[in-house]
Amino acid sequence: MALAVLELWSEIIYIKAAADGLSGPSEMRFDAFHSHFHLAVERAQRLLLGLSQSPLPTFSVGTGIIPPLFFCAFKCRDWWVRREALQLLRGWQRQEGIWSTPGTALVLERVSELESEGLCPGEQVPAAARIDSIRVDILPEDSTIRLWYRRLRLEGGGFWESELLSTAHLAH
Repeated sequence: MALAVLELWSEIIYIKAAADGLSGPSEMRFDAFHSHFHLAVERAQRLLLGLSQSPLPTFSVGTGIIPPLFFCAFKCRDWWVRREALQLLRGWQRQEGIWSTPGTALVLERVSELESEGLCPGEQVPAAARIDSIRVDILPEDSTIRLWYRRLRLEGGGFWESELLSTAHLAH
């Protein structure tokens, strides 16, 4: 299992390092790594399949699979790869440090909705619609998450927007 997690992380690290070396609009650079995103999600899927056949704790202090799936669903704008990563997060109850699968899936679903407003499945997310940064504030007393997100503008810069997401339906 440790080797499979390492292979998954190595794919994510490769994408990050290689994308940093490319020029062009920052979020558009990730489009060149579709096959690597697909491979990372496939590796996560195989890993989760293997884990489902063995006793798996629902909590881990360390990080394993959730952050790579988050990265794939956040940075890959391919409709089908993004949906597969979200499906894996939704179908698996786990807490890895600060990362929970239900909360992560909720945030990513909203980011995907924001980026793909007005688009049909399979259409490319235009540069102006792409969210480049997010921040999450967990507000447990209100059963909400404050999602902060930023879209870079062609003229440079960008501005932060925020909205509240209800987590009441995520409680078990």
